[in-house]
Amino acid sequence: PSIVKTRVKANNYKQTTVTWTKSINATNYLVYYRSADTTKWTRIANVSSKTLKYVHKSSRKYPVEAGRTYYYMVRGYNKTFKTYGGYNKAGMRVAIPKKPAATPTATPTATPHPTQKPRPTATPKPTATPKPTATPKPTQKPKPTATPTPDPDSPSEVRKQIQEVIKYTNQVRIKHGSAPVVENEALDRGAAVRAKEIYTKFSHERP
Repeated sequence: PSIVKTRVKANNYKQTTVTWTKSINATNYLVYYRSADTTKWTRIANVSSKTLKYVHKSSRKYPVEAGRTYYYMVRGYNKTFKTYGGYNKAGMRVAIPKKPAATPTATPTATPHPTQKPRPTATPKPTATPKPTATPKPTQKPKPTATPTPDPDSPSEVRKQIQEVIKYTNQVRIKHGSAPVVENEALDRGAAVRAKEIYTKFSHERP
């Protein structure tokens, strides 16, 4: 196929139109494009020989970006003999216009409501003089009830202290990846006896 003459124009910031002259012995036309920052041609269309125009709409696969420069090229192709025609290696240059700035929509001004006339103020009636209130006698404050001090040696208090020690011990053991301690009543009783002995005589020898 013979070389075709190509023309291209930008329709808007995301679309172009490519036109070309007829090529002898061409059964199809192959349309290519590339951006100004690369030399690699990308084929974007394969149309029949009856078509001499192609509209390139921007897409994710073949984008047309506002404000950039592109080059287009068309070459003939004969599918019977599987031969390609010559082409303009430089391509036809087209500058895509920038996207127009959005025009801000004016906010409608609210229509002012008519000012209401003030209503006449009613004349207040004279306030009756209040009668003197009898002064109440001061109420005696209740005396605070003394809080009983728990017996540290009582079984319930000892049991409570043991549970607190086990609780905080297990918190530390779990934090360091150790298994929790399980309470043993026999050990509790033995520990209570030993605690009283140490209180009486702080020594490794039992009193």
